[in-house]
Amino acid sequence: MLAHLIRKELLEQLLSLRFAMACIICLVITLSSAVVLTRDYKEALADYRTNVVMHDNELEESGDIWDDGVVIDKPLSPMRIFVRGIDPRLVVSARITHEQQPIFEAEHEVNPVSFLFPPVDMLFFIGVVMSLLALAFGYDAVSGEKESGTLKLLMSYSAPRDLVLLAKWAGGYLALTAPFLLALTAALVVVMVMPGVELGEQDWTALVLLVAVGLLYLAAVYGMGILVSARTHLTSTSITVLLMVWVLMILVVPNVAPYLAAEAVPLRNFVEVEEEKAASDEAAGEAFGQELDEFQEKNPEVERWGDDGRWGAMWNLRWQKRVLQRIDDEGRIEGRYANELAAQVSLARNLSRLSPFSSFAYAATELAGAGLTEDRRFRESLPEYRRRLTVYVTELYSRAWAEQRMGERHDLSGRPRWVYRPAPVAERLAAVLPDVMLLAAWTVLFFMAAYLSFLRYDIK
Repeated sequence: MLAHLIRKELLEQLLSLRFAMACIICLVITLSSAVVLTRDYKEALADYRTNVVMHDNELEESGDIWDDGVVIDKPLSPMRIFVRGIDPRLVVSARITHEQQPIFEAEHEVNPVSFLFPPVDMLFFIGVVMSLLALAFGYDAVSGEKESGTLKLLMSYSAPRDLVLLAKWAGGYLALTAPFLLALTAALVVVMVMPGVELGEQDWTALVLLVAVGLLYLAAVYGMGILVSARTHLTSTSITVLLMVWVLMILVVPNVAPYLAAEAVPLRNFVEVEEEKAASDEAAGEAFGQELDEFQEKNPEVERWGDDGRWGAMWNLRWQKRVLQRIDDEGRIEGRYANELAAQVSLARNLSRLSPFSSFAYAATELAGAGLTEDRRFRESLPEYRRRLTVYVTELYSRAWAEQRMGERHDLSGRPRWVYRPAPVAERLAAVLPDVMLLAAWTVLFFMAAYLSFLRYDIK
């Protein structure tokens, strides 16, 4: 009986106008977005490759690493075609010097109109567009059949209510996911046909997991539609309630949560953090000056910046000590601020998880390598590279001073290279398990609430 009921519900959905409109909407949005996002990625990839060569050539030509430092370029991930993430920039370059914190270089100016109409990625498509379609497919699952009288006729055949509701959920969900999977397949064909895009094994795995999480999110939203339909007796009431809930779920809760968290867990002003860094650096500067004076007292025969190079070599080694201490102090200060910020971010995320959309957004961005965890991983890799660069620079110039070769061109081929590897998919999956489990819990909760409501539903 369950198979017949599912078949009936599925056929009703497939033959409806909303299914045809859903197919058209999904195909138009995904195909247009695939073209735009793939083009953006290809342009960004070309810029990245150009930047890598250009920055290496500039460094080799100048031979000066003391003042200019090294410019590093973050590798691009093809997953940014599907999810843009928290940072809309595709090309990220940072200048690393031994004397100051990393400086992120600005991108070239682009058409400002593009910022007014950002492209639709999978996060927006599934989280917003498909969630609306899920409500459109589920708002009249029970109340609509009651209005038309078919529900009373169906129940006259002594069909168990649990099977009827399960069939409605299964049939409607299959009809909902069909346009989504069809459009996604078409978009993938477009992406793969366009040259210059190569998805690795990790990317395909992440994409499959992303689609699976999206299907779980749609199951939760569709279950919510079934629940409201089983709690109302008019389709007009059902769609009105669902639209109000959708606005709260998509727009209100995720946007209000960070402000509530900021009020509950206030942060220090960034000016205070910078003042603390400046005070620490000033103290280190005084200690540096005392070391130079003590060296001069113990070695009066050494002329300051003399031709023999001994003073310059000594100065560089002590400067290395000071800069490494500065990096440690800045890391300690930034670490305290990061801990405070992490507490606020954690509270904001937990508050926003009252909406299934937030859980899906966190899971999608993390799986795509464009979320909070990956951004923190990237930024935490820069201070360590700065330390290695500091040791290399100061030792290079110390040798040059000692050998009296300061005016000569430096060979920088032995400089430390910055190599960045994104988190593997297994690590990303471990990070999103709480949100995946929460989405599963929402799905079960909505279905059980709909089941209990349908058991007491008046079909007359």
